[in-house]
Amino acid sequence: MNDVIRDESSSYNKNAVSFNDAVNAIDDAIDLAQRLKEGGSFLELAHTSGAFLKHAITLKMTVEYKAVMTAFAQLKQDNEEGADASAVERLVGLLNTLKQNIIDEFGAYGSEHNDSVAAYNNQKERIIANIARLEEQENNLNAAIDNYTNTIVT
Repeated sequence: MNDVIRDESSSYNKNAVSFNDAVNAIDDAIDLAQRLKEGGSFLELAHTSGAFLKHAITLKMTVEYKAVMTAFAQLKQDNEEGADASAVERLVGLLNTLKQNIIDEFGAYGSEHNDSVAAYNNQKERIIANIARLEEQENNLNAAIDNYTNTIVT
C-alpha cells in the first residue's frame, strides 16, 4: 500500500516540476518578446519555440499551445529586421493567457491529487480497521476453540 502512495507522490512531484518549468519558459518567452521589439535575436525565438513544443507535449496541452506557436511562427516569418510591436503585444497576451491556463490546470491537478490522497488514506484506515476487527474475531474464535477443547477433554 505504501508503494502506491509513494508512486503517486513521485508522479505528482514530477508533474509539478513540468508545470513549473512551463511557467518559467513562458516568463522567459515574455522577456524575449520584449527584447524582440528592440531588435533581439530570432535565433532565441527558435530555441524558445522548440522548448515550448517540448512543454506542450510533456503537459499534453498541445491544443492550448497552438496559438502561441502560431504567433511565434508568424513573428519569424514577418519580421527579418525586428519584430512588429503589435505582433509582440499579441504574443505577450497569448503567453499570459497560456500561463494562466497552465496555472489553473496545475491547480486542478493539485486538487485531484489531494482528493486521491485523501481517498487513499480513508481506504487505508478502513482496511486497517477491518484487519484489526478480523484479528479480534480470530482471537475470539481461537479462544472458543480452546474452550471447547478443554470441555471435551475434561
